[in-house]
Amino acid sequence: MDQVEWDELCNDINEIYNLVKCNKNGNTASYIPQLAKVNPDQFAVSIYSLDNKYYGIGNTEEEFCIQSCSKTLTYAVALRDNGRKEVDKHIGREPSGARFNAFVFDDENKPFNPLINSGAIMSASMVKPECNDDKRFEYMIDTWKSIVGKDNVGFNNAVYLSEKNTANRNRALAYLMMENNIYPENTNINKTLEFYFQLCSITMNCKSMAKYAAMLANGGTTIDTNIELFNPSIIRDLLCIMYSAGMYDYSGRWSFDIGLPAKSGVSGVIFAVVPHIGGISVYSPRLDKLGNSVRGVEFFKMLTDRYKLHIFDTLIKCVDNKKSILKVNKSKL
Repeated sequence: MDQVEWDELCNDINEIYNLVKCNKNGNTASYIPQLAKVNPDQFAVSIYSLDNKYYGIGNTEEEFCIQSCSKTLTYAVALRDNGRKEVDKHIGREPSGARFNAFVFDDENKPFNPLINSGAIMSASMVKPECNDDKRFEYMIDTWKSIVGKDNVGFNNAVYLSEKNTANRNRALAYLMMENNIYPENTNINKTLEFYFQLCSITMNCKSMAKYAAMLANGGTTIDTNIELFNPSIIRDLLCIMYSAGMYDYSGRWSFDIGLPAKSGVSGVIFAVVPHIGGISVYSPRLDKLGNSVRGVEFFKMLTDRYKLHIFDTLIKCVDNKKSILKVNKSKL
């Protein structure tokens, strides 16, 4: 992406940010008490290109718990460490058609996909199960740090304890899956749940989340250190599931209207992967009734109305009124 094109994109992001900032709809998440205490007026947008250009506006350095966004990396690590064939024995790849914490499973009694709670708990069970608790958590923290930088990943113990103490439904899901006999052999349910709660309580900021999204857009290779952390085939598998199931019960409408692989979290973050271009993250804690950031959804709607970012825009001629962005050659996708 040349500098003139980059500058125009940044100007448009700035303009959309100021338009969306007026939207005061929605409420902070209340089912996890600590999240309800967050300042609802925080708002940030960050973008990283594959050639390591960065632009941000708003509260881009404000730390938040990544919550369900953690599910994406947990699944990628499970695939990397176990192989797709083994992971597929325990986790499906279909949209669930139900709430993210619903007691529903596919016709093989597996979680429908890794981005709902049951699937994410299953993914967690497949990450270093032979290791002690501290080593498992350190392994995932170090993976995050290798992507976004060692000083850009933290942990919120208050949210972890809050989530742990209000987790009856997740515990019920975990034990129901044990009843279904779908876990890997010798899985420790309690340790797996603790691990899952910890992963949701990892903290980052909007800038770091955009950098993570850019790594995914780059096929599993970090955009600053140029280290291949994941085989591109793993990233392809992850992006497919993000496209169909990354936005809770809004996933179908998101893929239809926005057309980008994305994941949201109830802390108010949404990150989207723009193949061949980079990663975009929006943080705003006010949520709609489906658990997605109100401002985040509105921002992406306005951005994709202006630019040919929908993955099918380039296949049809009726979107010539939108701006184009040249592909960055560094991309491996």
